[in-house]
Amino acid sequence: MTARARRAPMYTPGRVFVMLLPFLAVLAIGFALPLVKAVGDSLSAGDGFAASYSALLDDPVFWDILLRTIRTAALISVICVVIGYPTAELIAGAPARVRPVLLALVIVPFWSSVVARTYGWFGVFVKDGVIDSVAGLFGGGPQRMLYSELAVVVGMVHVLLPILVLPLYAAVRNYDERLSLASLSLGGGRMRTLFLVKLPVLAPSILAATTGIFVIALGFFVTPALLGGPDSQLMSNLVSQQVLQRYDLPRAQAMSIVLLLAALAALALSAGAYNLLKRRLA
Repeated sequence: MTARARRAPMYTPGRVFVMLLPFLAVLAIGFALPLVKAVGDSLSAGDGFAASYSALLDDPVFWDILLRTIRTAALISVICVVIGYPTAELIAGAPARVRPVLLALVIVPFWSSVVARTYGWFGVFVKDGVIDSVAGLFGGGPQRMLYSELAVVVGMVHVLLPILVLPLYAAVRNYDERLSLASLSLGGGRMRTLFLVKLPVLAPSILAATTGIFVIALGFFVTPALLGGPDSQLMSNLVSQQVLQRYDLPRAQAMSIVLLLAALAALALSAGAYNLLKRRLA
């Protein structure tokens, strides 16, 4: 090998472009082109420019469901963090022989069908199901929990929780425990060490994982469609109704674009907070 060949860079702009070309093609065909077409159709449909969006602004049902979707996604994100972080700590701190078993208990449901996991809650929430049977033992009547917002939240937390546990587990495993040991040796105490040392270091990872759950929950369809009722439907269900029942594709496209903008706004706010946390830790 000549000296010139040894000095040649491995990744030239041309090589990088060739390697990225399949990814860019999939991104363009599967996301960019359909998005551009949806935006164009939603703006040009109706009697005037952006008539579909003007109709949405005057529709109180749309705003009610949009706010419910954002509220539900935020609630699910908080519940997932409250449950997922201790779970990640438990798995990371478990003995080496037990850790793979605990990880399997998280990963196997994650690999399972979302429809199957959602239908599993029917036996819990349905009339004369598990909850009604337990309530009957204590003299209670039917709880009527199926097709409610509570059923939707429980089902979505069950489905989305592994998506948060796995990255938090990786973050906890990569955490430098010497920071906590230093705090404990200086008399910080376990709770003060957790809230003033460990959690601030893990905050960027927790924020990133929580944002992912929030964005996924914004557009979640299967669980709200199966467990939710008319008073608990989310934006994805409303978009589906516009397409399948009313055959109003421009209105459905406009709703989808608004939901996408909400997700992008959440990502932008999260990115700003993430960079701020990183600068504080630097």
